[in-house]
Amino acid sequence: MQKIEYITLTIFLWIILILALLGYMDIYHSTFFRFGPSEHLLFFSTPINTWIRYLLLCLYVIINQTLMTIALNVISPWLINTIQNITITVISLQKWKIYLISIIWTMYLWLEGLVAIRVYLSQIDILLYVFLVNQIASTLILTRYLKEKSYYEPSPFDITF
Repeated sequence: MQKIEYITLTIFLWIILILALLGYMDIYHSTFFRFGPSEHLLFFSTPINTWIRYLLLCLYVIINQTLMTIALNVISPWLINTIQNITITVISLQKWKIYLISIIWTMYLWLEGLVAIRVYLSQIDILLYVFLVNQIASTLILTRYLKEKSYYEPSPFDITF
């Protein structure tokens, strides 16, 4: 098993332990673990107690999480691998555009971070939507990148883990 597999397995076991500890502490009966509109579902102190408000919040989550996932897979690597890479001396964009991209990205991260805290801590179903959209977008992006790669394919008789 490679180091990345051990680390991933450790993280997965940690997630299981956290979920078990939350169950042991009887956290799953709190208002956080409800679904749908509720007087307890607050977004910046505004109750999301109607289906219209709830669906608008869900729409925001879907659009925002999709944009965030795409940007994290495109803008951040571009800034690190192109702009911050000292071996790359020629960039095919004007300097003011690079600054603008960096400034807009930073502003978005701050705004999204402020809103994300409120959204993530509001109710479990909203958090599950964030997770689901993130996983779908990440899988689509990863699939696109993997099309360009060749990778290890074990034989059917290789049963090592």
